[in-house]
Amino acid sequence: MARIKLFFATFLSLSSLIIAHNYIASGFADYGLFNRDTYLDSNYSSILDTNSIQEWTPIESHLSLNNDAVFIFTLNSTNVNNNRKKYYSYQMLIYLSGNICYKPKNVSETDLKVYYSFNESVIYNQTDFPYLNFENGYMEGLAIKQFNNSDSENIDVDSNNDSDTSTAGDQLYLVVKSEVNITSDIDSSDMWYYEISVSQDDLAFQWDERSWLNVVGTDMDSALLVTGNITSSSNNNDANYTVFNIDLYDIYLFHSDYDISLSRSLCSIKNGPYLATSDSNTTTTSPLLNSNITITKSLSVRGGSVREQFYISGLNSSTTYQVYLIKAIRTDTDSPGGVVFKEVYFETASDIRCSLIFDLPFCNEIAYAVPSSSLLLKSDVSSTYNKTELGLLYDYWAENLYQNFTKALQLTPCVTEKDAIYSTLRTCDDCALSYKNWLCTVTIPRCSSEQNGYYLHRNKSDNRNDYINNNIVPISDYYEILPCIEMCFNIVRDCPSTFGFACPKLTTKPNENEPDTFLLYNSYQISVDADITNDESLLTCNYIEGSNNLQIL
Repeated sequence: MARIKLFFATFLSLSSLIIAHNYIASGFADYGLFNRDTYLDSNYSSILDTNSIQEWTPIESHLSLNNDAVFIFTLNSTNVNNNRKKYYSYQMLIYLSGNICYKPKNVSETDLKVYYSFNESVIYNQTDFPYLNFENGYMEGLAIKQFNNSDSENIDVDSNNDSDTSTAGDQLYLVVKSEVNITSDIDSSDMWYYEISVSQDDLAFQWDERSWLNVVGTDMDSALLVTGNITSSSNNNDANYTVFNIDLYDIYLFHSDYDISLSRSLCSIKNGPYLATSDSNTTTTSPLLNSNITITKSLSVRGGSVREQFYISGLNSSTTYQVYLIKAIRTDTDSPGGVVFKEVYFETASDIRCSLIFDLPFCNEIAYAVPSSSLLLKSDVSSTYNKTELGLLYDYWAENLYQNFTKALQLTPCVTEKDAIYSTLRTCDDCALSYKNWLCTVTIPRCSSEQNGYYLHRNKSDNRNDYINNNIVPISDYYEILPCIEMCFNIVRDCPSTFGFACPKLTTKPNENEPDTFLLYNSYQISVDADITNDESLLTCNYIEGSNNLQIL
């Protein structure tokens, strides 16, 4: 996110006046999928009371082609006079941010500019004044006013640190200007819809180039996505995550062919043709809203950190979707503004051979698609397949197998003198966790319907173990994403050597002269860098803490 880092005290109180040049408030064109009527009903009234624009309250307006609107904000001179006595010089910082909610058809977003200055001359001639452009529907900038001891020494500085040589005033002037070369394919009656915020605290609207959203797994009709760590602690035992407000994050789901030209615009996303949203407080209704799609929000502690997760159900098979993550800037989620993160894409499977399971009682780190059970398949194909019951079938078997290990671990001196314990670097808790994670991944196979050179083809009657053959009875053949060899290395590293754990020899590919290498590639797989696979989304092996690459926000 292109954030401007600042280290100055800020002093600003705003009142406002709006001057509209050739301002059009009626005669709207047909805006297609942009929900113009709902947008105006919920937002338009705020721009009529021009004396009530306060901190974090955006200007929400519209503008016809080749016209402009002027906004004048009066600065608070009380703090200015007080600080002239205290400091030789200081700066007043004013954060500017905005979104294009709707862009006229066949018009470039660069045709809308926001000029700004503390000099009134910008209203009449913008030639020599700084301006902000929109990029993918979003703009941000910083107006800086320099104060020295002498009034005559005051200068204006824009976000690029270019000095405005005119005499500084006590007002900030914004000119929103549309300059369009109207051709035959452009409707001259079309208009821009936009919102702009002025703040002394921070950017009310923000864009973050990270996706901050990880696609954990998908199947034929559902997907599971999680955010990065939402706490300041990497250890969920130290974080009081139970008081976290899950309404700070929301997602908006679109078809993959949704126009991303305004992908950084908060109001464009919220008023766009989304299929579903997790935002229960939304005041707009999408024309493509699909009541069959539901999004459930909850907290997850997988991978040793607290994340917010979104389970999307009711999706179509063999379909690609795009998702936008939105974060409220303030704990008061009803406040205007917010952060837009880079969109992510996912594709649903073509058939029911794999089913997505997560939040299991014992194998709580498992969150991926597994072979579906023919025993749970209803005769009525329109009925819901019980994925919860499927997950419990796998989880029950893994927990039973774990019992013998716990008995062996109880015989190990875990709490004793330092010279008597099996390791000074690892504990029995480390061993228990590594073994549990390994057991869950080798007992509960990760399933894919796509053929890949890294995946192992499984016949539906010849699975990883007899329990799956007899108690799961997969619906059809599938491809298994084998556990990463590191899952095995972890238990060798963390557990007592007396347990005799050993892993297959690590090689780059099977070798006929070395039978152990075939054991490796029939049981495990290695993690291959995206530079080699040429596919950043390709998962070459299954490591159940694979979303740890997401860092703290």
